[in-house]
Amino acid sequence: MERTLENYISKRLIPKLGNDDDLMGHSGNKPISGFSAKINLAFRLGLIPATERTICHQLRELRNACAHHIDKQDFAANHFKDRTQNIIENSKGVWEAILVKIAPMMFPDEPPATVEMFVDTVGWREAFQMFFALVIAHKEASINRVSRLSALHEGTPEGSAP
Repeated sequence: MERTLENYISKRLIPKLGNDDDLMGHSGNKPISGFSAKINLAFRLGLIPATERTICHQLRELRNACAHHIDKQDFAANHFKDRTQNIIENSKGVWEAILVKIAPMMFPDEPPATVEMFVDTVGWREAFQMFFALVIAHKEASINRVSRLSALHEGTPEGSAP
């Protein structure tokens, strides 16, 4: 998701000068290197709505908890299930796609009617992976709809390739 947001931001901004991006990257010496900064910038550039910003921050918090406190994590704990349910419930469009298109194929006899039933049935980890796979697939498929900003000054490499 972080890389997808970075691609969206890059597509919106005026192309970088040269091969090295002096603005974004994954090293700490870039002004926009953290996932949080990329989420906030994507929102402020109008690339994602406020609800998606909230969902991305929840994903970031969950990722950070796993990465920085792996010895204290119990992946069977309700914390992960509850967070997954919350993320899906707050993403109405993706939940509707799961409910209408995916759940009936997975469960032709009786598709789960609620997010909680869906997460309980498939498991929180699978629900989490499915949800974010759909979000990323949508973003990747729609990246060509992102329009590049126009330069305000002459001499800006507006037409140069990134």
